[in-house]
Amino acid sequence: MSRKDREDEPYIDEELTKSINWIVDDTLLRDETFKTWEHDIDEQERRHLSELGRIFQNFTKSDFACAVITAFRNYPYMVLQVIAEEITNKEGERDGRD
Repeated sequence: MSRKDREDEPYIDEELTKSINWIVDDTLLRDETFKTWEHDIDEQERRHLSELGRIFQNFTKSDFACAVITAFRNYPYMVLQVIAEEITNKEGERDGRD
């Protein structure tokens, strides 16, 4: 595939969708609140989530506070799972630099 072909394709953040899949697969805390339809993320949903990720990058601190509060109220175990994953990733990055 040429570079031009890749530029014409809709943007998909593969790292973000990989993290979302990990969360939805619920490998850490076994939160049973996810609905089965939320598990299968097709290409259209991956594009949608990637675009949301881009929008979130422009959030203010207040915007994030609102989002985190709402997420925690609706999916407390998922929020803890995301925090645990991020801490684990940061520790791995730090260990790799030693």
